[in-house]
Amino acid sequence: ARPATVHRTYAWLTRPTVGPVGGHRRARTRSTPTPARTRPGSDYSADMTPRIAVTGATGHLGGRVADLLAAQGVPLRLVVRDPDRAPHLPDAEVAVASYGDAGAVEAALRGVEVALMGSAGESATRAQDQATFVSAAAAAGVRQLVYTSFAAASPDAVFTLGRDHGATEAAITASG
Repeated sequence: ARPATVHRTYAWLTRPTVGPVGGHRRARTRSTPTPARTRPGSDYSADMTPRIAVTGATGHLGGRVADLLAAQGVPLRLVVRDPDRAPHLPDAEVAVASYGDAGAVEAALRGVEVALMGSAGESATRAQDQATFVSAAAAAGVRQLVYTSFAAASPDAVFTLGRDHGATEAAITASG
């Protein structure tokens, strides 16, 4: 098994850059080099490029990531709790799952190599639900899980959300 990596960046988001005197410069995109078959503007097919799963596509972050990837022609699987609220994007499938439902998450992520996991809403079961999602993603064969974490997250953080995120990062690392 290869070592797990905890990602703390939004790799596909376009971020505006502020100049030294507060003026805005052109936006820039942070990205990693991609093989020719996955460059924007190329023809995608199911046998060439597996779908990327995006959770929280009905929210701000997940919705923005889904919009940007769809605009580049990337085939998507939008993992949402309410399919009626899912955005209508080209070449996007909708799968219904809640983080705490291992069976639904595993079914939603089957055939996906990369998944963006936005953090779950605050609840008493948040850390457990996120750990369930991570386990189900591993069982579904997801090879890379990109998680939106929290600064200074750790299992012994003073701030509750930091502990929840720390526990999730530990689950990702343990999942291999």
